[in-house]
Amino acid sequence: MQKRNKLSFGEEIKAYVRLAMNSVDTKTLEDVVEMLKKIYFMDIRLKGNTISYALPYHAGKSGKAQAVRGSKLGSHFTVAGIKQYMQEKEHKQVEYKRTMQDIEEAKQYIDDYGDWREEAKKGGIHFTKPLTVFRQIMM
Repeated sequence: MQKRNKLSFGEEIKAYVRLAMNSVDTKTLEDVVEMLKKIYFMDIRLKGNTISYALPYHAGKSGKAQAVRGSKLGSHFTVAGIKQYMQEKEHKQVEYKRTMQDIEEAKQYIDDYGDWREEAKKGGIHFTKPLTVFRQIMM
């Protein structure tokens, strides 16, 4: 929620985590944590299935950096949520590569069509004859 045209503490952390998760350079949970530490200067505590985020410039009442657990931000910001998102991201990238390969293969078939026409003109293959015979049978 925005307050006075500023992001709240939790929304700011969510934005940084989303940016790190969507980066081309991140493929695992460890990559996300490293990016958050190096680029966004966040303090990350990762213990087992629990992750907590802290911004060093956002101090709480005690003067220490205020931290928040991933589970308080939502299921997408927990260890399990980040791992699941990374797996889905990898799956989508693999699927995209496959689709692009299929498109390239289809282009090759389309490019061959001109060769077929030339061969047909030379008398090697007659494309319209089967269609003509089919039409005669159906009438």
